[in-house]
Amino acid sequence: MTRFWATTAGLSGAMAVAVGAWASHGLARTFPPDLLERAVTQAQSATHLHLAHSVVLLVTALWMSARPSRWLRIAAILFLAGIVCFSVGIYVLHLWWPRLGAGGLRYIVPTGGVAFILGWLALAVAAARSRTGGTT
Repeated sequence: MTRFWATTAGLSGAMAVAVGAWASHGLARTFPPDLLERAVTQAQSATHLHLAHSVVLLVTALWMSARPSRWLRIAAILFLAGIVCFSVGIYVLHLWWPRLGAGGLRYIVPTGGVAFILGWLALAVAAARSRTGGTT
């Protein structure tokens, strides 16, 4: 299972870098000048959190390989859900197909933000319950 999470983190990180590169070089050709600033801000927020949580997902996978834990699995699931709902949600709903943002689909982005928060809380629980041999 650790291999799955590490592979997922690597693929997710690659996607974040690719979308970030597209946002840096392709948004100006995609959006009219009056909407460009907002699109750049959204792309920066989405790619920043996407890449950061890809790294955290990798660290969580490595931690799981050393000390398997239900809370680490929960954290990994929540981080991946956050990446998909928040970051990919912004890419799809606001950058690639803005017309899809109408209706219930617009709630996917804040749901991803909540998943990120819950993932960090699950990581904190995993750390609090971790049995290490050393003292700090």
